[in-house]
Amino acid sequence: CENLRLLVMSATLEAAPVSNLLADDQGDAPLITVEGQSFPVVVTHYPRVPRHQLANGLLPLIHQALQETRGSVLVFLPGQGEIRQTERALQSRELPADVEVVPLYGDLDMQAQRRATQAPEAGKRRITLSTSLAETALTLPDIQAVVDGGWRREPRFDPGSGLTRLETVAVSRAAAEQRRGRAGRVCAGRCYRLYSENDLGTRSGQSTAEMASADLAPLLLQLAAWGTPVEDLRWLTTPPEAALSQARQLLQQLGALDDSGGITEAGQAMVTLPTHPRLAHLIVEAGHWRARSSACALAALLSERDLFRTARGDAAPREADLRLRLDCLQGGTAGASDADWNHKVDRQALKRLRHVVRQFEGLCRNLPDLSESPDLPETGEKPSADDLPGLLLAQAYPDRIAQARASGSPRYLLSNGRGARLDEQDSLVGRDYLVAVTLDGQARESRIFLAAPVSAPVLESALASQVLTRDNLSWSAADKAVVARRELRLGALVLRSQPLANPDSAQLALALCEGIRQQGLDCLPWTEALRHWQSRVVFLHRLQPGDCPDLSDPTLLDTLEDWLPVWLAGMQRLSHLQRLDLGAALRSLLPGSILTQLDQLVPVRWKAPTGTGVTIHYPESGAPYSEVRLQEVFGQREGPRLSGGQPVLLHLLSPARRPIAVTDNLARFWEVGYPDVRKDMRGRYPKHPWPENPLEAEATRRAKPRKS
Repeated sequence: CENLRLLVMSATLEAAPVSNLLADDQGDAPLITVEGQSFPVVVTHYPRVPRHQLANGLLPLIHQALQETRGSVLVFLPGQGEIRQTERALQSRELPADVEVVPLYGDLDMQAQRRATQAPEAGKRRITLSTSLAETALTLPDIQAVVDGGWRREPRFDPGSGLTRLETVAVSRAAAEQRRGRAGRVCAGRCYRLYSENDLGTRSGQSTAEMASADLAPLLLQLAAWGTPVEDLRWLTTPPEAALSQARQLLQQLGALDDSGGITEAGQAMVTLPTHPRLAHLIVEAGHWRARSSACALAALLSERDLFRTARGDAAPREADLRLRLDCLQGGTAGASDADWNHKVDRQALKRLRHVVRQFEGLCRNLPDLSESPDLPETGEKPSADDLPGLLLAQAYPDRIAQARASGSPRYLLSNGRGARLDEQDSLVGRDYLVAVTLDGQARESRIFLAAPVSAPVLESALASQVLTRDNLSWSAADKAVVARRELRLGALVLRSQPLANPDSAQLALALCEGIRQQGLDCLPWTEALRHWQSRVVFLHRLQPGDCPDLSDPTLLDTLEDWLPVWLAGMQRLSHLQRLDLGAALRSLLPGSILTQLDQLVPVRWKAPTGTGVTIHYPESGAPYSEVRLQEVFGQREGPRLSGGQPVLLHLLSPARRPIAVTDNLARFWEVGYPDVRKDMRGRYPKHPWPENPLEAEATRRAKPRKS
């Protein structure tokens, strides 16, 4: 449209990339800079303190701000926990009578938020303890001093877990400037930063773009509804491929996209609901059970802030059970006391929630009626009140079905393969299955904040398309055997399991190979002769790597599945391996040409002058060697050699078979080394021959004959 003009306005956004994005054939979009009215702000930097000591580090700066300015003080903290800690610390000290302390964060009830954003009473000053909410979203009156802790809490979506977690990060330079500016709105002010000027200089210029750290499922569903591929759009920040992939997988799991990425009929219905695709899917699918009213209530509960709030200073966590909140929301609680719910009920939030529920219910009038649909089993039967919330939530969060790791344990395994846990005092502890809808996103074991119980039969019915039957053959170290079971699985969860009578022989052999890998190759039925044969092959591989395969232990272990399964027929236990013809299995790995030449290329033994067959040893590294008594090589000028001419190292032994010399050059030994050996040995072993000239002596295995 030629008459359309687009104006992008921001106080902090980097303008050049936006100008480039909006560029036309004539060049970049023009930049217009307008200086706003502001007053000078004196900035003072202080050494940074460890984050867990943030409250203590800020206290002296807050008192300094009260002394050096006459107006109110705005203190920036990362989150609610730090705000409460600082509030308690301030209240434990004597503040001037005209000073009040007010918190400000997103989870406050409306009355408290309204109080924080209104001007203090005449003659009063205020210390406002705020999150980054006060950076740009609103303007607080009468602020003359800013105390900046230098941290903020940002949501970061993890595509690997599908969870969003809050991370505490250092504020960017742009955010620090925004915070400073709060002190110069009405008059000259002061800004106290609990971080050094050098520290500020090393920080990023801008905060992380939301596109780079957000859940992209809503975006991808909307683009699919428009028929616009992600690749066809120009982006200020390119969506991360990992987050797009996770979003695509989730939307396909929810039935919103088909295998090619196109939007489905269910996806079109979900787009009409102004909420996350998970919750939209919950509302749409609830039509199968004529339960859209309950689904709208659940969607409202998960879209808005929690209607249960913890009293200030109360360390006890809120109950995770969503059914309590659903009961409160649907149960006509206008006259109910807080004690009825074991929590403080946020009446403003309750009022807001009921308004949101009515909005969702109004939108449901345009959704298709699924109550007679044949897609799901038992669609005409409405689930019990106890099962219904969990059943509905399972539609939206199939990847967050949680199975107790042990009976009565607060620790759970999620269907996406990750761990989660409840507070040990939570009333849901002891439930075998939960749908964990809100977690903190920790890498190892997420904490569950909101959940609803669900039973295995309900899961099998409600998620029938995602419940798979799988034969699982796995090695049991305890049983020293392969355990074969037929399992009913939902993602990483085993809903039911029973022994498998006739397991597939190929899978059985592969599972046994895994057990052998864990136990090590020594569990196979090796003999001394077979180990010696293996050492000869390994040595030949060192000489001829292109012709002879490597049969060393590491290689055999790494390639178990390639050579061993065919020899494991009928075997399931470690003890069954004694029936294995290991020699035949190993020989089958050698080419025929190597097998026929093996004895010639790497002989088992050589014949000493006495006629004794002397074994040749082939170590993993170094030269082959033999151990032989010295008297058995009298008269021998040269020691044995392999067919390629490589000498065999001789370990010459005493009559008691103790080592006395090592050589691969007998002629040199007789000339240089033997005289000293003879001098030492003839006194020790006088009954054995020690001739002066061993080259002229007869080789023998016997002692000197007795004198008659």
